[in-house]
Amino acid sequence: MNTSIHQIYYAALTTLKPIFKHTGFSSEKEHRIYLMEGEAETAAKLMQDMINESNTDNHVLFKNISRNITNLATKLQVRKNDKLHGVFKDGIRSYYALDLKEIWNDSLIPEIILGPRCFQNKRELKSFMKQCNLNRTKIEVSQIPIR
Repeated sequence: MNTSIHQIYYAALTTLKPIFKHTGFSSEKEHRIYLMEGEAETAAKLMQDMINESNTDNHVLFKNISRNITNLATKLQVRKNDKLHGVFKDGIRSYYALDLKEIWNDSLIPEIILGPRCFQNKRELKSFMKQCNLNRTKIEVSQIPIR
């Protein structure tokens, strides 16, 4: 493989890699959604640019990966231009309103574990869960102390 093909594979894997918490919390089996602003657009463009500059036979494959990254970011509403702003008790903050309605259910989120530094109001969280039809999702407080 030449260097540009390595770069294409690296770009694809970096976009798709899972982000995990410290291994000391592995018993909680937590999964996180990790988003760096603009990462989807950057990865899609980088792959497209490298395809245009490389001598690979996999142009169609990598164009599809680039298009799929862009389509998924659009569908989930996590592109840079999807960022919203709201007034919260501690000031104005930005956020993304993820569109998870196609996969949102009790199976997707069977349990929520509130960490030792979490200040989430449990009553409001339960109200939110009910509104989102996550009636069987358990809410627990982490038994693992801050390290």
